[in-house]
Amino acid sequence: MSAYLTIAPPQDGAPKATKDDIMSLLALRRVVYGIKESVVAEIAQSPIYNREYLVAQGLSPVHGENGRLEHAFDYSDGAAPAVLPSGRIDYKDMNLIHEVKAGDVLCRIFKPTQGADGFSVLGDRLAAKPGKPAAPPRGRNVKLNAAGDAVVAAIGGQVKRGASGIDVLQEFEVKKDVDYSTGNIAFVGNVTVRGNVLAGFSVSSGGDVTIYGLVEKAAITAAGDIVLHGGMTGQGGGSLRAGGNIYAKYIENSIITASGKITAECIMHSAARAGVGIELLGRKGLLVGGSAKAREYIKAITVGSQFATQTEIEVGSDPKVVDRIKEIKNEILRLQAESKKTAQALSMLSRLEKAGGLSPEKQFLYARTLKISEEYDAKLEQLKGEHDGLEAQSAGSGRGVVSASGIVYVGVRVTIGAASMLVKEDLQFCTLKSDGGDIRVGPY
Repeated sequence: MSAYLTIAPPQDGAPKATKDDIMSLLALRRVVYGIKESVVAEIAQSPIYNREYLVAQGLSPVHGENGRLEHAFDYSDGAAPAVLPSGRIDYKDMNLIHEVKAGDVLCRIFKPTQGADGFSVLGDRLAAKPGKPAAPPRGRNVKLNAAGDAVVAAIGGQVKRGASGIDVLQEFEVKKDVDYSTGNIAFVGNVTVRGNVLAGFSVSSGGDVTIYGLVEKAAITAAGDIVLHGGMTGQGGGSLRAGGNIYAKYIENSIITASGKITAECIMHSAARAGVGIELLGRKGLLVGGSAKAREYIKAITVGSQFATQTEIEVGSDPKVVDRIKEIKNEILRLQAESKKTAQALSMLSRLEKAGGLSPEKQFLYARTLKISEEYDAKLEQLKGEHDGLEAQSAGSGRGVVSASGIVYVGVRVTIGAASMLVKEDLQFCTLKSDGGDIRVGPY
């Protein structure tokens, strides 16, 4: 990419090198591109002997830019219930919906550039790499426009950013109770229930679920958020599972799982797990009985009760990671047991082979068993690697926070990362954090 020239002093009265002499030398050395003629002229006119001159410079290729996407919507999750001056939570004002019409632009697609070739000083072409096109986001009820430079809504509805791309979801509304007259509800878009959800029924949604009545011992599942304008009495078997956040007035005797936040006025005798945090707001702000686990924080007014109700709260670890570690351990134990059985079968077949050979059927069985054994070994290695990675990830946890603006009662067990503490005397207006080994109690 560069050519340098050095001039030595003329010997025995020889004339100085002229510009033509230098150009001829460059041609002899096949230097034909990027010649700095002003430098050559300077050398010929006033040479500085034994100095290295840059006399030719190649051109580096300019590689093309990759295509890119520009989304037309802000998909950030800014939804949260409003807390009124009275302390009541207004679940009607959630700002959860991005409405679009058919043909509205959801995402603009910018094409890649080709770039520009370069050249070496020897005249060799240096090809530029063209940019790669951006993959248009896929999703439900979306399509490319005629020009191919934008993804647009194929129907009117609610636009959501999902794991697979962009979805436009329509809403299904149940104007009465979910009961025997409706059966279980399963819909790809948002589901709104104006009445109650009775025991034994389920509501499943590929978007958000909004229920204005009460939920009994039912199963509510949503890929997005779950909003209960009333509350839930799960009777020990009801469940809420959300890929987003869960908002409710109260939740009792239920299993609650959210990838995002869980927000309520009161959670009683339930198993609550949140990928981000659990927040008890309003006038009660009560968390009592059962267990509550969140990766980042748990905030409440009151935790536990004056009757020393057993209540377990845990922060600093992702509940999904903890569950996955348990699943992996169980799967490893199962595979190890199966692997032991295949090893015994292989050992028996090997002895038969040494004793007098194997029949064609036994040879087929031997080959099949050997393949299964290899598959078990490969799967075990994969699971052990995933287990070690998740264990290392969990080992670095412990930065969660538990805070109570009221009282944390005796009988509450607090776990933050690897540290654990049983509350033996009431704590007021406090924040609990881990210092790596122990849990420290500080002011709220």
